[in-house]
Amino acid sequence: MLVTPNLDDRTYDDLVAGAEERVRQLCPEWTDFGPADPGRTLVETFAFLTEVLIWRANRLPEAAYIEFLARMGVRMGPPAAASTRIAISRDDAAADLLLPAGTVIGADRGGAKGEAVEFRTLAPLRLAAGETSGEVRAAHAELVAGELLGLSDGTAGQAYKVAQTPILAPLGAPLDLAVGIETPRDEVAAGVAAIEVDGAVYVLWSEVAAFDAGTEGKPVFVADRITGIIRFAPEARLMEGAGGAAGPAAQARALAAIPPAARRIRAWYRVGGGEAGNVVPHALTKIERDGVAATNPAAAAGGRAAETLANALVRGPRDIASRGRAVTAQDYEALATSRAPVARARAHAMAETWAHADRGTVEVVLTPHLPQNHRLGPPTRAVLEEACTDLGRSEVQEHLDQHRPLGGKCKARWVRFKPVRIRVRAALRPYENAVEVADRLRKALDEMLSPLGSDERDGWAFGEPLRSWHINDVARREPAIVYLEDPIIETPEAPDDVCAAIAPDRTQEGVWYAGCGDAVYRSVNNGDGWELAHAFEGETVRLVETPADWHGAPEMRGLVAAITESAAGGSFYVSRDCGDSWELMLRFEAGIGVNDLDFLMREDGPTILFAARDGFREFTLGRDKTWRRILVNPDTPDMQVWALTVARNPVGSAQRYTVFLSGDDKGLFYSAEDGLPGTFIPIGPAGMEKGLLRILRTHEFGGQARVWAGVRVSRGVEGQGCFEYRVTGKAGDAPRVRPYPKGWNGESCRGIAFKGDMVLVATHRAGVQTLSLTDPDPQWRPSDVNCGLPQRSLDLLQPINVLASNDSRAMAGPGLEDGGIGGGLYRTEDGQTFARTSSRTHVGSVTLPSNWLFCSAGAHEIEEVGDES
Repeated sequence: MLVTPNLDDRTYDDLVAGAEERVRQLCPEWTDFGPADPGRTLVETFAFLTEVLIWRANRLPEAAYIEFLARMGVRMGPPAAASTRIAISRDDAAADLLLPAGTVIGADRGGAKGEAVEFRTLAPLRLAAGETSGEVRAAHAELVAGELLGLSDGTAGQAYKVAQTPILAPLGAPLDLAVGIETPRDEVAAGVAAIEVDGAVYVLWSEVAAFDAGTEGKPVFVADRITGIIRFAPEARLMEGAGGAAGPAAQARALAAIPPAARRIRAWYRVGGGEAGNVVPHALTKIERDGVAATNPAAAAGGRAAETLANALVRGPRDIASRGRAVTAQDYEALATSRAPVARARAHAMAETWAHADRGTVEVVLTPHLPQNHRLGPPTRAVLEEACTDLGRSEVQEHLDQHRPLGGKCKARWVRFKPVRIRVRAALRPYENAVEVADRLRKALDEMLSPLGSDERDGWAFGEPLRSWHINDVARREPAIVYLEDPIIETPEAPDDVCAAIAPDRTQEGVWYAGCGDAVYRSVNNGDGWELAHAFEGETVRLVETPADWHGAPEMRGLVAAITESAAGGSFYVSRDCGDSWELMLRFEAGIGVNDLDFLMREDGPTILFAARDGFREFTLGRDKTWRRILVNPDTPDMQVWALTVARNPVGSAQRYTVFLSGDDKGLFYSAEDGLPGTFIPIGPAGMEKGLLRILRTHEFGGQARVWAGVRVSRGVEGQGCFEYRVTGKAGDAPRVRPYPKGWNGESCRGIAFKGDMVLVATHRAGVQTLSLTDPDPQWRPSDVNCGLPQRSLDLLQPINVLASNDSRAMAGPGLEDGGIGGGLYRTEDGQTFARTSSRTHVGSVTLPSNWLFCSAGAHEIEEVGDES
């Protein structure tokens, strides 16, 4: 680290002492140097004045640093204007309606300090006859149009100053900042942007960041938006040739076009902005147009004050190093944070994090700027996400695309937030006010967890787990606290209720999905922590599935399918990015329902197969708008399909897949020909034709695909364990079947999963039964009542509703019957011992995905430890 030099470190006392010593050397007859001596008064006076001069001299390095940055083109960031979409509606649509650009839309209440807030539309809006509504973008800004700056003298390096300052940061709208040079009509080239003012034509010149080799001869200018100074190109003697130097004979030339002499110069620019424009939804309703109503459905965001000097001094060297080019991660982050809607950013190569990402794609995760008037309390997700506008993200994406390398890909998105709340019990020193201490500790915890940061401190680090150590460290800075008991961290968003679905992502290490209530939750660390992937409001998640790991197609990576149900019917959703975003593919009416689904690849792309209550269906992504029914059994076209699974055919087979499904009252069917219509054959097994095969799962073991069928029985009926079918891949060649009844305790099979040679089966009363395929005489082994799974009585486990596994571990989702503990998810590595992995309360630490940040889940709970003596 470079240390700023102290040019003179002498203090007032040092100067007085030095003067006294000098006086004694040069004037020994001056013997009284006490406070009453007039000479001492003069010495102290000049010591004081000299100390002030020393202080000013020591300010020189900082002043020089600022001047050096200014000379290298670093300028203070201007204020930015909030913007939003305005919804316009009218009752009388008999005639055309035109709202010109600049139409004023006012707020029904004042801004942060009570000042009037007026937005102006950035483009015209035309409603044709018959149209009753439309949308237009508006901003908290005012356009200054055609201001006369002066008359060009034709020389290089001219500079002019606008009348109103500062000029706003670009809004991405026409005339954000443009300079017009008066030009005779016959000299205006076709296609050149020009504006007519008072009968004269002004050709519009463009703003550039700096004059360089790419601007020579071009009609451009450089602007300092804070001071409002517009500069045209200077002249310079440039280096001639590769490695040559400009000598005395080299001729100076302008670095860009120069306005011709005697031509008038005008400017178009916008002023206003600031944080007052960050208004809430439906605040902008005032429009002076009869019969027309206006409102902003979403909050206005992006309003920001001008940059502080302290921030510019930190940012300047980084901007100089990157030279406006996005090469390193720091370059992308600097470019993103230069936009008004962004407070912080993190850039990373997506392929290093996600298997489904394209090579060369850089993801830039954005943290929104939050106005000061929105920071009165801890930042909740609702407040933060209100500032994460589509307009703001689009602005950043466009800015990054302009600076990214040729051929590179860049994706900007808003950061995701994980809500947390802390509960602590603290012992206080005697006579301390517990309420005041609690308030101070809450504020300190909120500042520590803040995702926003400030000029004084950085925000919480992306992906950094929250540990008890962090909380204790904050408490140590509070002198009134003697000690803390182990803090409890609450994460209200976790699959800690009864789960309807659980599935690992077999193409992404450590990633799991759980369907619980109306939400799909995701874990990126094998269940050590869970986050809300998506909430389907008003719907209940019934199924979540992912493709098998042997699907080698890139289109299968990151693919997740979910089925939800509501009073109106069901819905089918797909995510192509491991649950980060979801797309509604189709809705189906009530009564149809989906019991199971699986994946295969058609020539047209990834295809999802559905076991539905009214038959067998399929849907090809990227092609289909609705699902298609495939006839399985001509005798029962509406046969309910209970379960299905897709197996990979052996190498050398003419077809790629064998599809197994179980039909109501018809037993098991299979198609060795990719599940195409007319290829399904019934295969029994004998005695299982009454809809009892409710679970089908594929297991690749020993170099061969095997399909396992689980028997679901009614209460009081003995179950028969599971059946294994060897996949041959040959049409008409019925798969060989092997039952595994030994050791089975008469339970229903509720789910099947595999971990290496181990088969795990979810049951109603016996927990998770396991069987090893490498044993000479395989037999089932039930869970011990003390295995860690929840109990509904002293000697009886809760039923296991869902079960899934990957290569390293399995997860079980118990139900909740007869009271007691139940629900949630339990993880096992050996199939015999389980540990709860979905709790909403934690002691020790809470994990965070690498591109997420924490936010507040409510006020932290601070309790004083009572006197227990």
